[in-house]
Amino acid sequence: MNKSYLIKFDWIFLISICLFTFTIAIYAAQPWGDNYAMQYEHCSDEKLGLKICIRLKDKKIKLNEDFELSLVFKNISKYPLRIYLVETEFFRSFQSYFYLLFNGKSKYISNISPPHGYIVSEEDFHLVDPNSEIVFKHTLSIDETKIETDSNEIYLNWVYENKISKWEGGITTLDGPTKKLFGGKEIPYIWKGKVESKIALEIAKLNL
Repeated sequence: MNKSYLIKFDWIFLISICLFTFTIAIYAAQPWGDNYAMQYEHCSDEKLGLKICIRLKDKKIKLNEDFELSLVFKNISKYPLRIYLVETEFFRSFQSYFYLLFNGKSKYISNISPPHGYIVSEEDFHLVDPNSEIVFKHTLSIDETKIETDSNEIYLNWVYENKISKWEGGITTLDGPTKKLFGGKEIPYIWKGKVESKIALEIAKLNL
């Protein structure tokens, strides 16, 4: 076989392998890759530069079983936003909580966080760059006694609110006195307000 032909074939093969590897890498980096495949999302209206969204891998939920959802904070403004949300979900219910909506009714389904047991730090104030998002995982369970399974439409409603703009410290708690955060001054870029998002659910039938 002609030697020049073999060299040409080797170069073509090498280039093909490189292009294939590059294509796979680009695909994996996109939001439609495996991490986002077949996910359902619904976002709130924009409020003061912020949208919150609920993401689910599957809209069909089994009663009495834990399911995971992603809580998404999207900064659609031209400036940074700082989101106050404690890292441990067990202590979030004063800021972030959930209702079921069905047949004109609403049922609160979040666990009530205790007023003590968690020490807030500056790590609980998350800076989100413009046109960026930050995602938190959360686990819920829907008790069959809290819902009418024959409802035509069932929604999960998420409420996020923040009234904190300063953390001056010095308050006596069971965990000791609170510490001053951000120098006790106005927290840079802090988002304040209340916003809600809801997403439709499908309830899997119980096996009787």
